[in-house]
Amino acid sequence: MALIVILLSAANLFGGIRLDQPQAVYYHRFVSAVTGPEATWVNPAGLGLDRRLKIQYIARFLDGDFTNDWGTVVSGDGIGLSFRSVESFRGGKYVEYIYAAGAGVGKGLYWGCSYRYIKEGFGYYYKRHFWNIGLLYNRHPQYTLGALFSNLNRGKVNGEKTDIEQIYSASYKTKNERFTISVEISLSSKQSLSGAKYNYGVDWQVKPNFKIFANYSNDRFYQIGFRLDLKDYFFGTQSQGEAKNNTHLGTSVYTGFMKAFTAR
Repeated sequence: MALIVILLSAANLFGGIRLDQPQAVYYHRFVSAVTGPEATWVNPAGLGLDRRLKIQYIARFLDGDFTNDWGTVVSGDGIGLSFRSVESFRGGKYVEYIYAAGAGVGKGLYWGCSYRYIKEGFGYYYKRHFWNIGLLYNRHPQYTLGALFSNLNRGKVNGEKTDIEQIYSASYKTKNERFTISVEISLSSKQSLSGAKYNYGVDWQVKPNFKIFANYSNDRFYQIGFRLDLKDYFFGTQSQGEAKNNTHLGTSVYTGFMKAFTAR
């Protein structure tokens, strides 16, 4: 709790340039409702909740063809490693690595940290790095809270320090565990709540091995997809779009392998 207070206090003291990352390949999961490989790029604290070994490959489908954008993730025993390659972002190729770890600290509280390194990027993205800290609290099985603080190192652009990015999220799971309803607030340092991005979503557990995901944000962007779990393998897709212009922004198609037993 002391760490949360320090981060929140520090975030409100600063304001500067925002550095975003491409939306291609990686798809959205809520900070308060993520486990397994996806936690590597969403919230590293989630790595402490699912300790099974999982290997995942993701490709981007757009305009009727698979693009050159792809990524891969490996997670297990609280550790996550990720790689992503995007052919074009802000004028050049974008290549990124993420190293993440998460663990429980007792009484339903989990924390994690990650290091995101951009090996190849255009302009000031070239060889840039980010330090991030995530938190999860799920002492009650139906309620989960999450937070993510990104770019804690506040790297400079043209001599000016960049913003710390913050995400706060809450999820509620129905008693029959069929539906998980989530809400998320994303904002940067010194940004007011009125200017923040709000994202709302639902996960529907149609069958024990089949789940549907959907979310919609106040800037009228949406994602919808599904995941099918088999004994040792899983497969899924998730499409991104802009409702305002009815524009398809790409579909992440992923498949992977998971170890049937826990690592510990």
